[in-house]
Amino acid sequence: MNKLNFFYCIVIVFLISCTSIFKQEEEIVKLLSTNKIYLSNLETDFASSNKIFEVFRDKKIIGFGEATHGTDEFFKIRGDMTKFLILNLGFKTIAIEGGFQECINLNDYICYEKGNGRELIINLKQWFWQRNEMVQFVDWLKDYNSCKNENDKVRFYGF
Repeated sequence: MNKLNFFYCIVIVFLISCTSIFKQEEEIVKLLSTNKIYLSNLETDFASSNKIFEVFRDKKIIGFGEATHGTDEFFKIRGDMTKFLILNLGFKTIAIEGGFQECINLNDYICYEKGNGRELIINLKQWFWQRNEMVQFVDWLKDYNSCKNENDKVRFYGF
């Protein structure tokens, strides 16, 4: 095969793959459009939305992502959704993008009130966790766990 034919083959493969990618994007957009859930008030909509309950009801693992690290609104939504999952669906494990030992220390704070939540958050190597919303969230987890027996406490891990 000469170089020109090889080049044309590569271009054709590229164009075919692009068509496939665009088709997948269209399918994803359609799926998201038909399954979106509007939340006008995060404080009340999580608890009152039957659709949210139905989406998460039978799930064992749920992953949250964000478009940017460090945006206040994403941390607020993630915290509210996680509280909803704990309070309404019995989730007991939280794992974040963070150092294993640092998060074990946070787990000890949340489960056994060892250490200082704010200092433990500041010591996380990932800068995007070092924020007031995270301090408030781990304090909420500590308070939640304070009246739970050992098997019912929410655990906190890093990976």
